[in-house]
Amino acid sequence: MPQPDALDALDLVEQGLGARNSPLEQQSAHHHQQHSSKSVKIDRFLWLRRIFLLALIFTASLSMLVALLFSLARVNSTSLGRGGGGGWEFIEISREQQQQLLNLRFPRNIDELRSLREALGNYQQQHRQLIKLGIICLYLFLQAFMLPGSIFLNILAGSFYSFFEALFLVTVLATLGSSLCYMLSRFILKDIVYYYFPERCDRLAKEVHSHRHNLLNYVLFLRITPLLPNWFINVASPLAAVPFREFFLGTFVGVIPAGVVAVKAGRILSQLNSLNDLYDSRTLAALFFLAFLVILPVVFKRRELRNAAKAT
Repeated sequence: MPQPDALDALDLVEQGLGARNSPLEQQSAHHHQQHSSKSVKIDRFLWLRRIFLLALIFTASLSMLVALLFSLARVNSTSLGRGGGGGWEFIEISREQQQQLLNLRFPRNIDELRSLREALGNYQQQHRQLIKLGIICLYLFLQAFMLPGSIFLNILAGSFYSFFEALFLVTVLATLGSSLCYMLSRFILKDIVYYYFPERCDRLAKEVHSHRHNLLNYVLFLRITPLLPNWFINVASPLAAVPFREFFLGTFVGVIPAGVVAVKAGRILSQLNSLNDLYDSRTLAALFFLAFLVILPVVFKRRELRNAAKAT
């Protein structure tokens, strides 16, 4: 049985409340779907140019990221730190700490995340801003190129910083990273994304069109519900004609609940066994209830408008 996504959930909400599209809306949506369902003609030369441009951007970004991360590992016993008298002083880092930094790798599970946190612990106390810069650059890289792993950075930030500092950091980074992905899709990947996901893109475009008067609420709904992948929202939003302003604001507010969950998990990192511990039944129920509250005013407003139209 295929797993339901956020679009299915929204349909169930509206159907359960008795919401129906007017004939004019149905005709407009049908015309929009027919138009967007036309087969994409593959311009191989254009695709090659866009893929080459994407590869160039990816390579340049990866090179800068690797250079930054290696600069963290190269900080050794001659690392400079601000002295108490306004000058500079040398900070000693043991050979064991140097070796830990050289052996760093991106975590694939909670155990590896704990090891990473331990390796960075003493280093973070002496180089707080460098660690934050590394988290920022790595986070934006993962989000922009639709790579998994940002959840680990959310948890890591929660273990390093205070609750509100970590929450603000991951919220801003998630929004900026998603915006970069949005722009990559809008100017480079749009045709390629539609070629591989035509039905999902058409369906999202139809939903966006039907919620065009309350688009911010709809983007919030998509962001809060964990069923529709964030990477797909990022790359498909330009195809679905979601304006950047609504995308940006909806993302900024919509990622806060998931950020709260991850940051709180970072406070108890030593007690976690797996990522499944983050989203237990109570947490999922709370997220879906919050998403229901976000979309509920839109549903009632649409019903009132239809009833008023019928009365006239």
